[in-house]
Amino acid sequence: MIESSDFRTTRMPLNHGAGHMPVLGFGTLIPDAAATISATRDALESGFRHFDCAERYRNEPEVGQALQAGLAAGGIAREDIFVTTKLWNTNHRPERVEPAFEASRDRLGLNYLDLYLIHTPYAFQPGDDQDPRDQNGNILYDRGVTLLETWRAMENLVDRSSHFGNRRASWQDAGTGAVGSGGAAWHGSAYNAQNCGPRAGEFQHLRSSGRCA
Repeated sequence: MIESSDFRTTRMPLNHGAGHMPVLGFGTLIPDAAATISATRDALESGFRHFDCAERYRNEPEVGQALQAGLAAGGIAREDIFVTTKLWNTNHRPERVEPAFEASRDRLGLNYLDLYLIHTPYAFQPGDDQDPRDQNGNILYDRGVTLLETWRAMENLVDRSSHFGNRRASWQDAGTGAVGSGGAAWHGSAYNAQNCGPRAGEFQHLRSSGRCA
C-alpha cells in the first residue's frame, strides 16, 4: 500500500524493465490555452513529475511552453519528469504514425518522449479533421487499417527512433490486450492505460439508481 503523501515522489517500474513512471500524473485536458500554461506550471511547481498529454487535447504547444519555463525556473532536469502523449484515431494508418509522433514531440518542444500511447483502439478516417463525420453526423471510421498494423508501426518507432528516453517505452491502450499477446507483438507493452470513468449513459444510470450524486 502506498501512502497518499508519497504519491508525488513514488515511481513504479514499467513492464519492459527499462525505467520507472511516477504513479501520480497531471492530466492536461484543459480547453483554455492560458489556463493550460498556468495549470501545468503550477503542477510542476507543486511536485508533479508525470504529465499526461495528447494530440487530441489540442494544447501540446502550451503544455510544452509551460514545461520548458518551469524546468528552467525550478532547476529541474528533463530526466526528472515523465511525459506521456498519445496517437489520435485519425493517424492509425502505419504511414501516419511516425509523422504524428514527431509532430507531438515538436509541439511539446522536447528532445524525447517517455511514453507514447494509442489513444483509443479504433481508427477514424485519416486526415486533419480529428472528428470526421458524414452528412448525418456519424463518425467516419477507417476500415482500411487494423489495430495490429498500427501497433507494428508503433513498435517500429521503438526500434528506430532516437527520440525516446532511456525508458524506451512501447504502448498499449485499453482494449488492445489481444495485440500484446499470442505472439502478435514484437515488443511486450510497457504500460496498459485503462480509462475507468463512466460513459454518459452509465453516469445517468448510476445517478438514477442512487449510486452517484
